[in-house]
Amino acid sequence: QAEGSREVEVRARVTGVLLQQFHRDGDVVKAGAPLYRIDPAPFRIALEQARAALAQESASLEQARREAARLGPLAEQRAISRKEADDAASAARRIEAAVAAARARVSEAELNLSYTAVNAPIAGVTGRSERSVGSLVDPAGGSLLTRMSVTDPIWVRFSFSEPEWQRMRAQGGDASVALVLPDGGVHPVEGTLDFAGSSVDPRLGAVQMRAAFANPGLALLPGQFVRARVRIGEQDAFVVPQAAVQ
Repeated sequence: QAEGSREVEVRARVTGVLLQQFHRDGDVVKAGAPLYRIDPAPFRIALEQARAALAQESASLEQARREAARLGPLAEQRAISRKEADDAASAARRIEAAVAAARARVSEAELNLSYTAVNAPIAGVTGRSERSVGSLVDPAGGSLLTRMSVTDPIWVRFSFSEPEWQRMRAQGGDASVALVLPDGGVHPVEGTLDFAGSSVDPRLGAVQMRAAFANPGLALLPGQFVRARVRIGEQDAFVVPQAAVQ
């Protein structure tokens, strides 16, 4: 069975209403191309609120620092108690921590706003859209939007019986692979083995294999079933027509 050499699930990372779809199902898109847009309005509001909270905490920090700077010399002159100066310095440090937390909330709000633009994580072919425009998407539930596959090169998985696998190993493991398509034709480009399982499936007595094929014109589609013909060597033999064998 054929499969993309890379397959990625595109999911929503924030909760919101799906506003736009920028591609048609089955399009070939580049990495970073826009695919969907989730309603950004709530996330813009959240970002503005986080920035306002940061500005408020920053103003409080400036005031606390001025107060600590003013009380420090007074404590040295014994005009006030040491405790008052220490309390002012501690208050300034507490507000510094509050400013750091407010900055983190701003960064989180900016990140959530960026997630409303859903872009292609890889260059490849898009699958069927799982959610329609106007749907509510939620990372905790129905967040799958579509799937993407890299189809050039494309992988084909098949299996060898133990004797076949042993014969291939005896030839050094260097083998070419041809594909016989469902209509009886042969894929014009030969592939190469790029993976062999490290164990035998005890249920089938077979070793899983994988071959990679160039597929620039989408002659092979992910999920398609084909027959793999693996050439592991040559030997002399008498060949007779199949019709002559009973």
